[in-house]
Amino acid sequence: MAKFTYKYESITRIKETLQKKVQKEVSSIDLEIEKLYEEIDNIIEEINKSIIDPTKKRISARDLQFAKNYIKELNDNINRIEGEIEKLKIKRQEKIQELIKKSKEAKIFNTLKDIHHENFNIEEKRKEMIDLDEIATQKFTRAKK
Repeated sequence: MAKFTYKYESITRIKETLQKKVQKEVSSIDLEIEKLYEEIDNIIEEINKSIIDPTKKRISARDLQFAKNYIKELNDNINRIEGEIEKLKIKRQEKIQELIKKSKEAKIFNTLKDIHHENFNIEEKRKEMIDLDEIATQKFTRAKK
């Protein structure tokens, strides 16, 4: 019996490689988003630490103004990071759409491979039947002589 060789095997491998590449890109974007959320948590923690203790009897105007500006700057940082997160989420959605497309392409080639393999098996069985018929015919003719 002959060995099955799929003529589009190299294309299939390339498609699978591209699919894995996109999967890695999606996971790296997820990792970036996670890091940005951790950064936001750290900034919120910093804001909570920097809030002036209201139990102090005297707070200078300079300290109050400094704390106010510092908290405003931290809030601006949070807003900037949230903007980056939104951009990354949009990029992630695009990559997921690309991944879906790559997955469909890989599935099409895998289905095509299955069809080719099935046709190969049918052809091999047909050839085997022809060979068996030939052997049977030869035996029959020899037995008649």
